[in-house]
Amino acid sequence: MNKTNRIFLFCLLIFFIVSCSPQATGSNSLSTNKFELQTAKSTPSIPIQYSCIPRNNPREIAYVEKVIDGDSILVKMNDINYEVRYIGINTPEFDSPQKTAAQHATDINRELVQGKTIWMVKDIRERDKYQRLLRFVFVGNTFVNYELVRLGVAEVKDYPPDLSCQSLFKKINLKE
Repeated sequence: MNKTNRIFLFCLLIFFIVSCSPQATGSNSLSTNKFELQTAKSTPSIPIQYSCIPRNNPREIAYVEKVIDGDSILVKMNDINYEVRYIGINTPEFDSPQKTAAQHATDINRELVQGKTIWMVKDIRERDKYQRLLRFVFVGNTFVNYELVRLGVAEVKDYPPDLSCQSLFKKINLKE
């Protein structure tokens, strides 16, 4: 083997080693960016019991920065903050006679999502009139919109045309 061939093979070997390193492939397991770690995972699948969720709409991964109230959160997605409104439900408002119920709904929402990585799916509309993202929200396999109704801190509320899971939400009330 001549010197030129050895140099070529050596360069090829170095190229191979560098291209397979974790830094080159983006799979550095030491990353501390919460969002970066979550987006590297596969797309979450919708649990079978929630077949009302539109299956063809993309899943969005986000980190919950703040719980605003019982049915709204502030999330970070791709280094941008977004306000998200849960689809199909409504909780009491703080500036109403139901202030105690509003605080309770907010506390339950905080227990479910605060500081956690979530995944979201839109129904029909992207945003409401206040420019909040409209989403079905999950923490793992827990359907947050559904849980808030099941726990009795949110009521089912129709906001056409986003009605895909309304019959599921309304069945909760029939079980009680």
